[in-house]
Amino acid sequence: MTDDLFELDAVTVADGVRRGELRAADVLEHHLERIERLNPDLNAFVFLDADRARRVAAAIDAQVDAGENPGPLAGVPLGIKELESVEGWPDTRASVVFRDRVGTATTVMSSRLLAAGAVPVGLTASPEWGLLFFTNSNLHGVTRNPWKLDRTPGGSSGGAGAALAAGLVPLATGSDMGGSIRLPAGWCGVVGVKGTYGRVPRSPGYIGGSNMIHYGPLARSVTDAARYLDCVCGVDGRDPGSLPVPAVPFEQALNTSLVGLKAAVALETNLTPADADVRTVVSQAAAELIKVAELEEVGGVRLNLPPLNTLGGAIIAADLDPEVAPLFGEIAASIASTEGAAPLLALAADPTAMTLEGVASFNAMRHQLNQALAEIFERVDLLLLPTSPVPAPGAAGPVPTVVDGREVGASASGAFTYPFNISGHPVVSVPAGMVDGAPVGMQIVARRHEDALALAAAYAFEKAKPWPKLAPMARG
Repeated sequence: MTDDLFELDAVTVADGVRRGELRAADVLEHHLERIERLNPDLNAFVFLDADRARRVAAAIDAQVDAGENPGPLAGVPLGIKELESVEGWPDTRASVVFRDRVGTATTVMSSRLLAAGAVPVGLTASPEWGLLFFTNSNLHGVTRNPWKLDRTPGGSSGGAGAALAAGLVPLATGSDMGGSIRLPAGWCGVVGVKGTYGRVPRSPGYIGGSNMIHYGPLARSVTDAARYLDCVCGVDGRDPGSLPVPAVPFEQALNTSLVGLKAAVALETNLTPADADVRTVVSQAAAELIKVAELEEVGGVRLNLPPLNTLGGAIIAADLDPEVAPLFGEIAASIASTEGAAPLLALAADPTAMTLEGVASFNAMRHQLNQALAEIFERVDLLLLPTSPVPAPGAAGPVPTVVDGREVGASASGAFTYPFNISGHPVVSVPAGMVDGAPVGMQIVARRHEDALALAAAYAFEKAKPWPKLAPMARG
């Protein structure tokens, strides 16, 4: 088994370590060797702390030797997204402006994962301040997709997605403001979960006012993602939007029957179609899920979405940390000089939206979207749609603006993800299939607070249509 440790799911590692069948130290060294060998081609990890990881792994093995239970993630090597703070680690937000900043506290999400026995390996790459659909920064350079090195793993949790698909770690943290968990999950062929807003607390530190940023897991299996959520969810007093622990643990709820529930498939919206090959793959995946889960398909459901293209500035303004605000011009200039970033920055930092009128327009758009989705979820229990309307673009951009012959604009890649950040609905992205040698994903959306239902549907699909959990280069 020593040569195959990188193929194991996180739950298999954790349960093996707790039973004494695996040693956390051996699992860690196996993954550190892989990072040393494969990461130069990927740039998935931008910081490693092998010494700390070795100390944690040794302590976990000592606990097992003493007959103690180190926790449900015992010995699982963990990648932490570089937009998170970890005490004593670089706290750069992938920005040259903060290249020398060091974290003074650890986020509640990562703290809870470490308390559950996960082993912190290092920081996974993100674009600067997480504002791109691909992962490239002036601080760290380009991150590449293990399936096709000339493609992006997505953004902003691109390093996490690449690390999972390459077998560098079995579990990674993510954050999602407009698709930043789900796009890397879709394009790297892994699982990404953006729960109901507040499902995973965001603290300590400034949270902002857009209520769009969600924390959550990237994993190679639905069970791994469910266990991760069971370890990190629950109210934190510093995050007023944080939700209580559900009555039934997510991992326990995976086998929930879906028979007779209603599902709708949406392969386009009023704003954008999907690429023809993406439509084919996701249509087939949705049909398979509907069949195996014995869902009832509801036709005629269409997503009529308000456009986000001119409102990004209002969202940035609502979330801008007062301590960072004086440096925003310098940060924006750095992002603008990043290869391929200019079109997306123009959307994110449009000064015409950073006004009272822009904020009012954003609030009106959120209200309109909530009404539209409420009507849909009165008719259906689950909504199935592509994770992105396009396959993964080039590693350093440019982002596609034309989809299936139609000019959509620079927000095209995230056109199917950002609406559910605005609305706060729970979404699981699962691998749907391949287009041109690289994965594409399918989103499973449920009503707010029905995260367990979306996870159960993802689990049913995973059992019926197991996906390749690793890119070919992981075994090369």
